[in-house]
Amino acid sequence: MRRLGAIRRIANGVHFAGRVALYSSAIFLMVMLLVVVADVVTRFARVPFKGAYDLGEMLMVCITYTALAFTQYEKGHVRVDILLARLPRRVALGLDTITLTACAVVAFLITWAMTGRVWEVFSDPGPDPVSLLLGWPLSPLYLLMAVGAFLLGLEFLIDAVRSGAHAVRGGDPVVPLTGSP
Repeated sequence: MRRLGAIRRIANGVHFAGRVALYSSAIFLMVMLLVVVADVVTRFARVPFKGAYDLGEMLMVCITYTALAFTQYEKGHVRVDILLARLPRRVALGLDTITLTACAVVAFLITWAMTGRVWEVFSDPGPDPVSLLLGWPLSPLYLLMAVGAFLLGLEFLIDAVRSGAHAVRGGDPVVPLTGSP
């Protein structure tokens, strides 16, 4: 029982971090809205807003990677379960566990790759990779991508554990790790 409480606290911490990342995604979205409005106004005034394209690209990365974990928590990602709906419940849950574990591995590989990029930038005395027009460093984006992919991987693992527990118990009602189904 003590382990279940610890797992529940860890899962709640991951979910909380995902919500914080989602709120930061909303802030990035508002900034992107302001950039687009400023770009339209300056084009109308015939004074182009230099760097709007770079800012838009950078903000899209920020918005996407900070919202991924919460989207998985809310089960908002697209799932095609045509085959799983026709299989016995235990088999479907077992395949779901395998799929979620594979997704977690991919998310952790993205985390590892982006962390490696950040490490290269900080350990290499050469110039930092920068955006095309503004010349802003890209290493903060790499770090943000690593954090977002790590949170996504943790959400996948939590769902894989939950699905695996349902599969092992044969579809018996299992108390979820968190308050959500």
